[in-house]
Parts: sequence; structure tokens; C-alpha cells
Amino acid sequence: MKREEIERKADKEKIIEFKKKIENILFIFGSLGSSSLLKKTLEFTKINKKYNVTIVKGKRVNDEVNDEHFIPFLDSEKDIYNFDLIFTRGGATTLIEIMKTRIPFVVVPSPYVKRNHQEKNALFLKDYCYIIKEKDYDVNSISNAISFFENEEYRYSIYKKHLNKKEINSCETILEEIKKYD
Repeated sequence: MKREEIERKADKEKIIEFKKKIENILFIFGSLGSSSLLKKTLEFTKINKKYNVTIVKGKRVNDEVNDEHFIPFLDSEKDIYNFDLIFTRGGATTLIEIMKTRIPFVVVPSPYVKRNHQEKNALFLKDYCYIIKEKDYDVNSISNAISFFENEEYRYSIYKKHLNKKEINSCETILEEIKKYD
């Protein structure tokens, strides 16, 4: 492998250092967004001013809905490292990208997806994240999830689990899952 290729690979596999406290929180609820989750997240931002909150708006959210916390999209390769905690949906690709960063995360699986796969994804990663069912998502559950990760000792134990996690052969895992439905 050439030096340039090694450097490019190292940049892509940037590993976040353990952060001592939570200051910057990202809420990203899929490319389409979720108006119900957005509304409850905005309620949280009005009550709790302790954290810097950024919300990725999503395509489905009306452009007339505007707030200082909104951004139109996130360049996950670079921008995601600015956050100390992430609230997200449970899509497999998104969860894998977040896991690679070792940033603590909260999963709010969409109950409207085929075969409830987002909840299954979240449950598979339950040792690495906090899970909130959409029906339970409100200001209190958001605050509880943050409090959960404010415990530095607990957050560090999850960080260490990430460091010790062996690489998963995605193709092999997907093939095994497909075989279950044949």
C-alpha cells in the first residue's frame, strides 16, 4: 500500500478521543426527517440551555419551519466529530458510521419501517447505545438519555467497548440474515 493510500485510510478511520463531558449534541433523524421527533426535540431545546444542540432538518420538514439549531445536512466524514452525543434513527448504515466514531449515541428507531428492522438494529447494539422508543420520545426521555451518558465512568466503559470491538464482516452478517428469511 502506498503512503498516500495509508494516509487517506487513516483520515477516513479517524478515531475520536474520549471526551470528559457532553457539550455538543447532534439530533439526526434520517434523510427525510421526522416532524414528530423534531417538534419534541425543539421543546427540549427551549427548556434546556445547558447543551449546544444541532438538528439536521431532513427533506420532509417544511422549509418554513426554522430554528437557530437547524442545519440542512451533515457531512458525516468531517462534521460528526464536533459532537459529544448523537441522537439518531436506527438505520444500519447510520449506526455503523456512528459506531466507527466511538461517539456515544441514542437510537430512536422508526416503528414505520419494514419488519421493524431499526429496532432490531438498535437491540443488536444495546451494549453500545441508549434506546428510546418513538412513542416514549419526549423532553423527559431526551433528558434521561443525556443524564445516562453524563456519567463519565459509564461513558468511558462504552468507549472502551468500542475500542475492543472486533471488526464485523458485514457481507457475511448480511448473508446470514438473508438466509433466515429463505
